[in-house]
Amino acid sequence: QLLPGIVVLGSFILFVLFLTGLIETSIQLYGPSGAVNSYCGSRPNVQVIDSQQTAAWLANQGLCTDWRAAFAFEIVGTVFLLWMMVMAYQVNRDDFE
Repeated sequence: QLLPGIVVLGSFILFVLFLTGLIETSIQLYGPSGAVNSYCGSRPNVQVIDSQQTAAWLANQGLCTDWRAAFAFEIVGTVFLLWMMVMAYQVNRDDFE
């Protein structure tokens, strides 16, 4: 037996949590001051040999990639939960068109 009411409620709760995470991640990633993205295009200021500067650059790029991936996952999760709420609502109304 389908339980669309429970699915709508659970999806709504998770949607709000994912949306909050999306807003928080976007503020930290693209925010006004000291944002993570502002450090992504720059080279680390390491005054040592090339191998250490390369390692610092790789670490910097890895962190930037992780933040961008987290942001993308938040977007995908938020859209999926919104879609799940709409589908459960249509099941609840017996409207499949």
